[in-house]
Amino acid sequence: MTQNYTAKDIKTLEGIEAVRMHPGMYISTLDADGLHHLLLEVVSNSIDEYLNGYGTEVIIKLSKDCKTVVVSDDGRGIPFGMTNKNTEAMVEIVTNLNSGGKFGQGGYSVSGGLHGIGLTAVNALSTTFSMTSYRDNKIAKLIANKGIIKSFEVDSHKGERQGTEIMFSPDDSILETTEFDLSRIKKMIKELSFLTSGLRFEVNGQVFLSKDGLKEMMKDRVKDPITPLVFFSGESEGFMIEAAFQFENKTTERVYAFTNNIPNKEGGTHITGFKSAFTNSMNKLARKYEFITEKEKNLGGDILRSGVTLVVSIKMTKTPMFKGQTKDKLMTAEARSAVSKLITANFEKTVERKTIKIIVDRALIEQRAEEAAKRTREAAKKMKSGGKDMKAIKDLPSKLTDCDDRGGELWLLEGDSAGGSAKNARDHRNQAILPLRGKVLNTHEKELADIIKNREVRDIITAIGAGVADQFNINNLRYGKIIILADADSDGAHINILILTLIVKHLPELIKKGKVYMALPPLYRVRRLGQNRFFYSDEELAKAKAPGEITRFKGIGEMDAEELWETTMNPETRKLVKLTTTNFEATLELFAKLMGKSSAARREFIEEHNLSEESEDFFGEESE
Repeated sequence: MTQNYTAKDIKTLEGIEAVRMHPGMYISTLDADGLHHLLLEVVSNSIDEYLNGYGTEVIIKLSKDCKTVVVSDDGRGIPFGMTNKNTEAMVEIVTNLNSGGKFGQGGYSVSGGLHGIGLTAVNALSTTFSMTSYRDNKIAKLIANKGIIKSFEVDSHKGERQGTEIMFSPDDSILETTEFDLSRIKKMIKELSFLTSGLRFEVNGQVFLSKDGLKEMMKDRVKDPITPLVFFSGESEGFMIEAAFQFENKTTERVYAFTNNIPNKEGGTHITGFKSAFTNSMNKLARKYEFITEKEKNLGGDILRSGVTLVVSIKMTKTPMFKGQTKDKLMTAEARSAVSKLITANFEKTVERKTIKIIVDRALIEQRAEEAAKRTREAAKKMKSGGKDMKAIKDLPSKLTDCDDRGGELWLLEGDSAGGSAKNARDHRNQAILPLRGKVLNTHEKELADIIKNREVRDIITAIGAGVADQFNINNLRYGKIIILADADSDGAHINILILTLIVKHLPELIKKGKVYMALPPLYRVRRLGQNRFFYSDEELAKAKAPGEITRFKGIGEMDAEELWETTMNPETRKLVKLTTTNFEATLELFAKLMGKSSAARREFIEEHNLSEESEDFFGEESE
């Protein structure tokens, strides 16, 4: 633990102007997420004090209009005095990027961020900002407006108080919203309390204090467990590691990852290390306990983790490496080895035999069903169809995540990130997922021999399994429904029409037999008091006038597995549009206008229907 945290520890790297010019580089977004990220930056500094052995509480006060927040702690207080560059330390911290005690070796041993960036960003993006430090029997107070220092004073202080108090009012000339959501703040602080057990938080009088840390977090998130809670804790290769998992009677996998209290929504090397150790240890013990036979192959990690809720939290003294500015994914290579070694070394003595049996039995049922389905698929080889290259598409696509039941649903969706959410969200029994890379080829004017050279087109035709052109046989269809899912924006609409062009032109029987559907993902989520409501259009949202925090989804890849399942894939709650036609010839003519080579015909259609000029590019462009 470092004791000598003084003004000399403050090191300056660059100026502040870039924050106001390019705020998205520092807080990612300018909406409610970015607003609350500013608060997280301030709170993180108080937490860092606690993690390094100083302070016992963090108090947050939100004003009545929810536009000003005060954060105070009882840590050591922000240093003030002259730095090595003969500048005032407190001024440096809030006006120069990359200035802070966390850049050197004198200030912090464990840190969730670099407060030379965080506090500078908060100051720069606030109409009013003040920072008061109680330290060494003195009180130093700094006041700034929009990043510009208005006053800085140091006086003697005879009281016993020690710590830091920061007040800020976000700048509405830069941020899209400056009104904090009290319920969101409480949810954020509740999560942070789980990650910093023993540290007392108070939000407008409500106290959050966790004694059991991740164990309490698991109890909060797992409502219907089928296995006991399993908890790991220890030090490995310089990392302090905590991990917990528990299973529910579900098929989805929920993973929560943290590095120095920073949430990593995309996981990272610490999650990879846990998963590797979990899979290897489970298979080793399953064979030791004879839960699987010698003839059976090892159980796959995805199957073993079906229904798990997993939390991994690591703390490290070196600066973490993340993917991008949002810190959503940990890239520090050493974390994988450290986590893997700790879990492997403690797995057998931590995880009860009966727990292993429950997990293995569930996985065996799923794996044996998948193997049976695979044998069935291999036995039913695709008939060759028209075109000299058709032999190349006889095998199933490598990206296809198939379902157990023949006659289930094939979901066609754009993007690997969206495909990952859908794979986790799906019902593996009857929902297959085929992610597509980019926009599908416009196949309207192309010969079959040409279109099957395109990987995405080839994957769609192969996955459907009924052949193509004059070799199409509806009896060989592998699924009862073909469901197209794309983002609820113009790009998503373009993807929809490109896939429909392929089906209408080359697989028309799918439309005629009523096998094609379009899924409608929500455009908005309104969160209030921990409850979510979803809306599918601007009109629906405006009509509902629903109070709460409004989030506009930029894409289906932004939804987690639970949200995607509940809003878009769950047969009981989803919205599907069945695509049918009473006049197929008229439908062909329409697609010829929209997707054919004739720009004159397309322009005529646009003018007849009062569409925008951009529509011509929308319908006419294609992706090779």
